[in-house]
Amino acid sequence: KFLRTKFAKKPRIAEANIAAFRAGWNFGETTEDFAVSYEIAPATAAFPPGTYRNISGNLALSLGLIAAAEQADLPLYLGSYPITPASDILHELSKHKNFRIRTFQAEDEIAGIGAALGAAFGGQ
Repeated sequence: KFLRTKFAKKPRIAEANIAAFRAGWNFGETTEDFAVSYEIAPATAAFPPGTYRNISGNLALSLGLIAAAEQADLPLYLGSYPITPASDILHELSKHKNFRIRTFQAEDEIAGIGAALGAAFGGQ
């Protein structure tokens, strides 16, 4: 229905998209490349009612680094070259300077490594 509505003025394009969709669906349903299937229960059945937060691995790592630095009573330094997917770690840590966190965005990987080594030898 969505494709027919979207391409109402171009029915040949609508039918081509529907055929492609059906071919992909049929491949997924009939191929034996996928030996395992999963069924995920609704969250209401799996978790008690409450307030939950969905976070990415990069955010979890950032928060863990902050907590570890606080527990160790040490400043945290990240000398990093921003490249996906690790850019989010640099971005998140740079928001938390109040926890004695210093971040440095290097121009390339070697500069990031050099900055981290320099900070380590300098006591950071």
